[in-house]
Amino acid sequence: MPIKISRYFLILISIFILSIFLPKFYWMLFDVNVPSTSVFFSSLDNEFTFISKGVYTDINGNKMLRPDYEKKMPLRFYRQLTLDNLMPDSIQNWEVDIKQLRRNQVYFRINASFYNKPEIQLFPLFESQSGRVNLENPAEYFRINKGMEFITASTNSINEKLTGKFTEALTKMGFQFPAKDIFGNPTTRKPFDEGYFVLDNNSEFYHIKMVKNKPFVKKIQVPDNVTIKSMKVLENNLKEFYGLVISEDSRFYFLSYDNYKFIDMHSEMTNYDHTTDQLIILCDVFHRTLIVNKDNGINALVTDRNYDIVDQYSKTWETKYELIQGTISNILFPFTTRMFSGKSYFSELNIKFSSMIIFFLNLILVLIIYMKNIYPGQRKEFTIMDYFDLLIVFFTGIYGFISVLVFNYKNKH
Repeated sequence: MPIKISRYFLILISIFILSIFLPKFYWMLFDVNVPSTSVFFSSLDNEFTFISKGVYTDINGNKMLRPDYEKKMPLRFYRQLTLDNLMPDSIQNWEVDIKQLRRNQVYFRINASFYNKPEIQLFPLFESQSGRVNLENPAEYFRINKGMEFITASTNSINEKLTGKFTEALTKMGFQFPAKDIFGNPTTRKPFDEGYFVLDNNSEFYHIKMVKNKPFVKKIQVPDNVTIKSMKVLENNLKEFYGLVISEDSRFYFLSYDNYKFIDMHSEMTNYDHTTDQLIILCDVFHRTLIVNKDNGINALVTDRNYDIVDQYSKTWETKYELIQGTISNILFPFTTRMFSGKSYFSELNIKFSSMIIFFLNLILVLIIYMKNIYPGQRKEFTIMDYFDLLIVFFTGIYGFISVLVFNYKNKH
């Protein structure tokens, strides 16, 4: 009997669709809430506090009401405490100054998708010393290919004057065109502008901004053991660091205002993996808190203003795939297909394979197909298509089993 190519095409399409939607339906029916914990550090008591499912606890596991929790965290909840007349006058011998408190508050987070997202390679270069209260969007946008080319947005024409000035300034500083990557914060919703940090074609690191319509270019010395993956640029009034530099091996560093020093933030202690984890940075008057959220746990590290370790905390828990629902899922589904991994802004084919135990179930499904074909009333001799069906079921499990039954070549139409 000739092989029906169209049938196997339909089977493959069916397997692909089933591998997307069957696991989704399964988890809609049997999903489980994995316990997670939010961690903060109290500068009042110098100890960690926790929020889990709306329950507030201290380091010893003692539960607190929300108002009591807020009292332990005056730097975080100063607005509410001030409204309630509960804000302390001093903390750790520091006389509370709300203006300084606000200035020292820095918060940002970096998800795994931060490193894998589409970007239009046209960037606004703000005038960093315009003399205006607020930043204003420029008329030109730049790209760095054969030179630093400025394009006037309204006319889509090259601004030769700006292009010439900045290309010349970069060339004098040894910049090798084109740029490999450009890191910045292209928004007017910030107190001031620090321009962009750029990797040239030789992976040399540069700081570029516009100062009174003139180019500012500074080559930054990168430590020998650091290969830059990305940078989160963060302009804030504290002016302690330009942002956070992340290396290819998932180490992270503050890039200091003090001569562009790379300050190692003890990333090896947090076990950070930029491809999967979420990184949170919290700064206050006294401490810098680094929090790494993983699928199966959390790691937190607190330093003082000199970046020396003050305290650290770690907790792990089972993911949903390690619970009974996940074990059954691994037995039922040989693999799961997703178009969005959650770790990227791109649509991408992501296939997660189960453990080898799945092949025991696949063998049972193969046996069912085999018995069906030799059952009385069916033909007793196997054709090449029968063997292909068995192979499909063995390697694709329940997806192939359903598909082979639905698109049975022995069905009469």
